Amino acid sequence: MMKKELNIGNGEMDKEKAIQLAEQLVSEIDGLKGLVMKFGQMSSYLNTGFPPEVKRILARLQAKGNCIEFDSIKQIIQGELGDSHHDLFEQFDEKPFAAASIGQVHRARYNQEEVAVKVQYPKIEEAIKSDLDLIGNLLFVPLAVTKLDRKGMMDEFGQMMLSECDYVRERESQEIFSRLFRDTPEVVIPRVIGERSSQRVLTTELIQGRDYYSLLDSGDQEAIDQYGVALAAFVGVSLYHYGIFNADPHPGNYIFLEDHKVAFLDFGSVKVFDQKTVELWKDMGKAILGNDRKAFKEITIIAGICTAKNKRFDWDYHWEYMAVQFRPYMSGSFQYTVEYVREVNEYVINNKNKFSAKFPPDWLFLMRFQFGFVSILADLKVTGNFREWLEQVWSEPFKGLGDESLSVGLLTEVGEPVGDPIP
Repeated sequence: MMKKELNIGNGEMDKEKAIQLAEQLVSEIDGLKGLVMKFGQMSSYLNTGFPPEVKRILARLQAKGNCIEFDSIKQIIQGELGDSHHDLFEQFDEKPFAAASIGQVHRARYNQEEVAVKVQYPKIEEAIKSDLDLIGNLLFVPLAVTKLDRKGMMDEFGQMMLSECDYVRERESQEIFSRLFRDTPEVVIPRVIGERSSQRVLTTELIQGRDYYSLLDSGDQEAIDQYGVALAAFVGVSLYHYGIFNADPHPGNYIFLEDHKVAFLDFGSVKVFDQKTVELWKDMGKAILGNDRKAFKEITIIAGICTAKNKRFDWDYHWEYMAVQFRPYMSGSFQYTVEYVREVNEYVINNKNKFSAKFPPDWLFLMRFQFGFVSILADLKVTGNFREWLEQVWSEPFKGLGDESLSVGLLTEVGEPVGDPIP
């Protein structure tokens, strides 16, 4: 579907037409893999003006519609782990309980423990490479006559997609997050079963609880707000303290447990940033919240987005473009809404500086997260004092990933801000 059909950045669309488009999308994409399925899944949770009924139709793409026959799955398991699934596991459910663009997930039992076994689709890496060759260029056609780094963004996007096929890398990322949040009661990271994992098979402990749509239907806004703040705090602490970022805000990647705990299930789209990059983003945020346009301009130039001599660059618009993304942190309380997300998306999609700015390719990673995560918080109508916890997060120094003894500790209990407040 094109931007117009998805209604990205626009107002409400005709309900009957939206339902027809959703049914058509599910029908055409169901059974496909790789890049096409990834975009279909993203359309199920982006706030594009779709009514709730339509999102539920598209949510099928997050469930079981993409499964393949078990004969292929068992061959992959044996080829990867060196034995049949009967011998490797005490019990194995041949019917998957979840499926996505890269692989599908089966329940099993190992060492008397319930586990989730994610198995990659056959030749999925080749399929993604083919998708990138066939339609990857089309995704960036609007950038062809702009100063944006089209090739750099294409390379970043392709590398990001292909990295999700590497379950060894995903396992390592998941183990990093598990270590960092081992002392954090609000966050649960499934333990990886290393002896039953490989390049194309990833086995973890099975986490069971309420899924995203069950939480959405619960009507318990107080609990939803607490879960939402925990989600946002997880992202903020990961990025600003450790320079690690998980950029796949798929609704199926969250499980909501008792005592307002959140389990995070997928770490295939993780990137590590250096301290200089993280501090630059932090300084830009501080400049915006402190209404310091001089510092904001200096940081924009340092980031390489624009040069001081670029007379075509609209600095006022760039300020608005960035400020709208930091609006949740400008006051004591903020509620994420569909209207807010549409405003953010409008700035991103119709950026007036696209002909005069040069955003670093790394920003593609953040943009992918921006589109998805704020849509999820808006769907949940999350309200919280995001300014207060951001002040606390920013008050602590960058730690990085070098010290394996580091852990986050308590995540969401925010009292008086620590250290100097944001000016």
